[in-house]
Amino acid sequence: MNPGFKSRFTRYIEFDDYSPTEMVEIFVKFAGEGDYDVAPELKKLLMSHFISVLKNCSKDIGNARYVRNMFEKSMERHASRVLTGKFRDKKSLSLLTDEDLDLTIIN
Repeated sequence: MNPGFKSRFTRYIEFDDYSPTEMVEIFVKFAGEGDYDVAPELKKLLMSHFISVLKNCSKDIGNARYVRNMFEKSMERHASRVLTGKFRDKKSLSLLTDEDLDLTIIN
């Protein structure tokens, strides 16, 4: 909001972006903390998606935040999928699959 604000800082701390592998690990960590498992096909899809995102998006994507947003959207889609399906065991109820991933999220 204040155009002169940025010029008042003379030192900056640069943080390296997470790699696609690290981004998948972050997603899996969020899943584990929420008592979800991540299907192997979802991990593969996440990896290819994160590679593409890092190659084609701006430098300031905030990639850990991006992963968190993808995970939260995946939980929402998972909940909808579970409500419409016939799941009988806990593993099915807690497994995030490629059906739960929304690839339209860009920051």
